[in-house]
Amino acid sequence: MNEIYATSKLALILFTYALAQRLKGTAVTANCLHPGVIKTKLLLAGFGDYPGDTPENGARTSVYL
Repeated sequence: MNEIYATSKLALILFTYALAQRLKGTAVTANCLHPGVIKTKLLLAGFGDYPGDTPENGARTSVYL
């Protein structure tokens, strides 16, 4: 599961770069972000008892954007 998850994250980043290139010269901006390692059920299921930050701290960048 870890490799599949990492590959899907990379695919989203590459998609965002490609979209940004297509939108160059327009008033639209494409962004992607990584909230960091957040202590969620997904983290627990995929990585076990791996240390992570709180969901509140992980959401700060998304809320800011």
